[in-house]
Amino acid sequence: MHDNNGADGDTGINLSRRKALAALGSIGVASVGAGLGTSAYFSDQETFENNSLVAGTLDMGVGYTAHYSDWSSDEGDGVDVVMYDGDAGETGSGTELPTVDGTTYTGLPANDAWLIAVDDPEAFLDNTRTGAYPNTGTGENPVQGPVTCTDDGTATPQADDAEAPVIDLDDVKPGDFGEVTFDFALCDNPGYVWVNGTLRSADENGVTEPEADDPDEGDGVELLDVVQAAIWIDDGDNYQDGGEEPLVVGSLRDVLGMDASVNGTALNGDLPAEDGGGMSERNCFSAGTTHSVVFAWWVPVDHGNEIQSDTATFDLSLYAEQCRHNDGEGMGRLAFETRYESGIYDEGGAEIPTFDSASGDAYVINADAGVVDVLDLSANSPLSLTKNTTLDPKADLTNAGFGGFDDGSVNSVDAYEGLVAVAVENNDPRADGRVALYDTSDNSFVGSAPLGPLPDLVKFTPDGNTVMIANEGEPASDYTEDPEGSVSVVDVSNGPGNASSATAGFGNFNAQSLREDGVRIFGPGASAAQDLEPESVVAAPDSQTAYVTLQENNAVGKIDISDTSSPEVTDIFPLGYKDFSEPGNELDAVNDGQVDIRNEPLYAMYQPDVIETYEVGGETYIVAANEGDAREYDALFETGILTDTGGGNFAIQIDDDGESATADVDVDESAFSDGVLSRLEGLEVTARPPSFGEGDVSDPGPVTELYLFGGRSYLILDSDGQQVFESGDQFEQIVRNSDDVPNDIGFNADDNENGIDEESPAAGPEPEGVAIGEIDGDVFAFIGFEEVGGVAMFDVTEPGTPSFVDYINTRDFDIDPETAIEDEGEPASVAGDLAPEGLTFVPAADSPSGDPLLIVGYEVSGTTAVYSIA
Repeated sequence: MHDNNGADGDTGINLSRRKALAALGSIGVASVGAGLGTSAYFSDQETFENNSLVAGTLDMGVGYTAHYSDWSSDEGDGVDVVMYDGDAGETGSGTELPTVDGTTYTGLPANDAWLIAVDDPEAFLDNTRTGAYPNTGTGENPVQGPVTCTDDGTATPQADDAEAPVIDLDDVKPGDFGEVTFDFALCDNPGYVWVNGTLRSADENGVTEPEADDPDEGDGVELLDVVQAAIWIDDGDNYQDGGEEPLVVGSLRDVLGMDASVNGTALNGDLPAEDGGGMSERNCFSAGTTHSVVFAWWVPVDHGNEIQSDTATFDLSLYAEQCRHNDGEGMGRLAFETRYESGIYDEGGAEIPTFDSASGDAYVINADAGVVDVLDLSANSPLSLTKNTTLDPKADLTNAGFGGFDDGSVNSVDAYEGLVAVAVENNDPRADGRVALYDTSDNSFVGSAPLGPLPDLVKFTPDGNTVMIANEGEPASDYTEDPEGSVSVVDVSNGPGNASSATAGFGNFNAQSLREDGVRIFGPGASAAQDLEPESVVAAPDSQTAYVTLQENNAVGKIDISDTSSPEVTDIFPLGYKDFSEPGNELDAVNDGQVDIRNEPLYAMYQPDVIETYEVGGETYIVAANEGDAREYDALFETGILTDTGGGNFAIQIDDDGESATADVDVDESAFSDGVLSRLEGLEVTARPPSFGEGDVSDPGPVTELYLFGGRSYLILDSDGQQVFESGDQFEQIVRNSDDVPNDIGFNADDNENGIDEESPAAGPEPEGVAIGEIDGDVFAFIGFEEVGGVAMFDVTEPGTPSFVDYINTRDFDIDPETAIEDEGEPASVAGDLAPEGLTFVPAADSPSGDPLLIVGYEVSGTTAVYSIA
């Protein structure tokens, strides 16, 4: 039952009634979904040598030895074994170990929780050893080889090459126990080390007959509470003795909740921090020495049937950080600094933020007022964010003689070294919009250029010479008008007063050809150019190529902008579909009042909203937040709810209150296992699945597959739109394990009311905004979760193996927004920050505090928050 979960090759440790295994992940720094860490991360490890900045180095090698006791007769060969004879279900915790003929026996699996005590623990462990890496043994006698550092400071072995240690059992019985000892060596420099554990999934897998008869059988996965575990720093002998105090002892559920900090539980090493150049009260681990940490587990003897068929999958990880110049607090943590409150609730009082390095001001779209709030970000102690003034693009365009904008919408803003661009929608959303340009030295209106219909996200190229705008071109509700989607390319290289624009459209693409390639083209009577609706646009780091999300179409376009007077869409890349039945792609899709992240027979359209780009090794990569979106018009309403229509029949009922022309769609029940559709009733899916368009476009017919809106994940794509990485179930696991989000009311909560599981059948956490930033030579992606709130931070320096770094949620779940604000009239910000919409990164060089910052606009609470990145 060992799986390589996800595109990054993550592995998990699985325990079940029929099989238990302990696994060493093959990839990644310690993080959610990373397996046992095989890489060392470091920050602030630079030194000055000959007036040059030189980065320190740190390499980690990892090996393991695994043991399992199933009470077979040969385990006791040459060993005297004493069983704990206390009450059933207890272990020898706090009970004195037996002494025979002057020899104090050793408790297993741990002195602090012993089921048996033995006189010769080495012999017993030799008899029960089941796996090792590197394996220097032969046949069925695995023996772990050394974990060391070579003369050039390289760790050996490199655990990236390791295969997971697997313990296969015929049956996990009460009284069974096992352990895995992980040996690690830090090379070149001493380091701080953390261990963390993260629950990936847990499943009851139905209730068997003996399980149902067990009086302890209840709701949920009992295995998590029954199986006990302990972790301690070991001297390398694989058992607890001397001063080896456990870091944590408790149920598997409790132990896997130990990562209260993002880095995990701090291990205290053998070297005072100051001796390793560090700045912490806890010790570092010395370099060039092998260290050990033990994970032990056992099944108490008074448990049995209630755990039958239960399974759990979890990760153990090591995280290392260089000791020198570090305080041992861990790297990359997000910390709240300050916020500005617009006082506007649930009306877009703060949506898209940007930061101007020339003025030091943040510019934030206030959609409710139809203006841009100009906020002064000052390096007071602490940082402060105060309103200076507002930009009024609608009034400025009207005063400049451009009619039709006095009642339009102000949709997006971006800044580049003293120049701000604002996308403004026409009063008629199907007429052309305009971009308004401002000089940030005095916030004066200095220029404009025409755009396409419904301009959405606006973005400068990295060189600042060009402004790009995604023009959605949405149809009228009855589809009597359907303007073409496009991307406007505005040349500002000759100054904003001389700005000129050109359009990159989709007229050269054929609808049927795109459908055959896997692009969703399904608007009534729409051409490809009409049906493709750009959502977000961003340039590659070279400013010669741009990428645009076509959200409803589940695709990404590539644009040649090397000649700004004639930009051209060169490619459209279909993104394909996510399979939630695959290991690593678990989700909670049911509103049943409990966290239940599991595989389901479902699919999803990725449908990213915001995208960003970065470069590694001369190659461009795209980060996309897979939000999901549906078309909801009178002539085409694709959002449907899986509904039991009686008699064992199910349909996707259109969620339009009967106002649209779209008919319900039948579901072929024979394509699903018994009980699946009943359990998933209430799920929000598209009534226009991928097969739609291949036949009669007015009736998709009975569907055999269910497709969700959005992948609940992020993608990393290469420059040709090929998937390099997809984050699987990380977002829901991150939220589930966050101390900022109480699972009983916050997991998959809606953006304006508390309640567990409210968004599970719909969008889940709902990723939307993305920002990219470079810190000390490493690249990080920041992704906002619109529904539950909060921002997650990922290290994407290695595009194929990114790692989770931190998550922060400044929503106050002690206050229900709907009750406190809507019913009781409390201030819009009383429940903290709700519904992150846009994010912008401020590099340390531009930051008033000297630290990198993240600015986030929250559209429901109307707040703009600033976070520092340590």
